[in-house]
This record gives sequence, structure tokens and C-alpha cells, in this order.
Amino acid sequence: MVKRVACDHGHGLYTKGKRTPDGKQEWLFNQEVGKACMNRLKQYDAVEVIRLDDPTGKEDVSLNRRTDKANRFGADILVSIHHNAYMGKWGNHTGTETYTYIGNWPYAERLAEELHQRVLNVYGLRDRGLKKANFHMLRESTMPAVLLEMGFMDSTVDIEILSDKRKLAKAGVAIADGIADYLGLTLKQADQARIQITDLNPGKIEMLSRYFMERHWWADVDFVQGVPKVITGTLSKGMQKDFEKWLNARGWNYQLIH
Repeated sequence: MVKRVACDHGHGLYTKGKRTPDGKQEWLFNQEVGKACMNRLKQYDAVEVIRLDDPTGKEDVSLNRRTDKANRFGADILVSIHHNAYMGKWGNHTGTETYTYIGNWPYAERLAEELHQRVLNVYGLRDRGLKKANFHMLRESTMPAVLLEMGFMDSTVDIEILSDKRKLAKAGVAIADGIADYLGLTLKQADQARIQITDLNPGKIEMLSRYFMERHWWADVDFVQGVPKVITGTLSKGMQKDFEKWLNARGWNYQLIH
């Protein structure tokens, strides 16, 4: 049976007040995480994904329209991605917290636990816990719904993480994998390949970082006896083909990992 996922990337690009103290919009953080999440979900079998907010960020789609869209879609779950703020002034407050609707909602609570821990594993911030709130996205949705407040964009601690697009993309992949575990999804057989790139230097690593960030993919840099090796996340057949073409054009050494 096909599972349906409703993804919400939080506020619009120009929503008043939703920004860092120096003016960077929350939508920009949410977008990096959300796009990576949706791209990763495409690598799983038997899943359909719908986005509830405006992909351009230009329109702040009303909350009613968002939940109505998710309900009409017949989503099995709804995940709303946000980054938090305290007083809108820089401070040392910090942490990740995840919300479900007030009351006892075991399916939503299990999803929240799954996603919360995965975000903590990537961001490495203080665990502020699983919480309850009367938020519209949680109250008016007819499926298990979770709202993630992944880190504080007005925190001098958290902004170091939020400014790293690789971290944001990796968090998006982690959320998608958590969704997949919750729904019992499996990766498409054609999407099991990973690529290891060797013979690297700082310039090559920077080029790889830009390549992956532009596509909302992610990769890890591992050091073996002080020598860096980049290992990608799982790639779809199309992603693998494009990446190998890019690597071959530069004459770089790599190998497939299955």
C-alpha cells in the first residue's frame, strides 16, 4: 500500500518576525532541511509526498489551507519543519524540541520520538524534550502530526549549526529516514548505491560540498589515518549517473559501494 506524507516547511520567506536578529529568514533554514527530506523520500518505494507551503516562499500559505490540503490528500502523517526563536535577540538559549497535539495521541507521539532523536543526533544540541501544544497544524490535521522546532535561530550556540548547510541537509535526510522507519518503507533497489571519493584535498572537498549543497544532497567526510574520504548518502539511479559524469569529467578517483 502506498503511504502518503505531507511535508510543511514552516513560515513564508517574508513572514514578519520569523528571522534571525541579523535578518536571515527562518524559511531559508526550513527549506534546506525540507528539500533534503523530500528528495530522500523519493528514494523509497511506495510513498507519495505533498508539500503544504509555497515552494518559492513568496506566499505565506494560510494554516487552514495547509491542513485542508493535507486532509484532502489523505496523508498518513504530517511533518512541519521549523526553527525556533526566544526573544528575537542573540542569547545562549539552545536546543531541539518536538511537539504533538495536547492529549494522548500514541501514533503521533511515536513519530515524534522517532524524528526528535534523529534531529538530536545530527544537530547535537540540548534535548528540550517532547512537548504538547495547541498548534493549528497539530490540531486541525486528521492524521498523526508532528511539529519540529529544530534549533533556535536567535541562539549564538545554535546558529553555528544552522549556518552549516551540510548539517541542514543531513538533518533532512535523517528526518526522511525516520519517516520511512515509522511507515515501514524500504529503499528502491536501484537506489542502494553509494560512492566513495578518494585522493582528496581541501579544494576538492570544497567543490564536493558545493555540488551536494546545491542539490540538497548530503555526504560525510571520513578520515582514515588522517586521509580524508568522502562517502555519499544513498543515491538514486539518476543521481548516481549525474554524479559519476561530474566526477569523470574531472578525472577523480571513486568507487561504488553497494
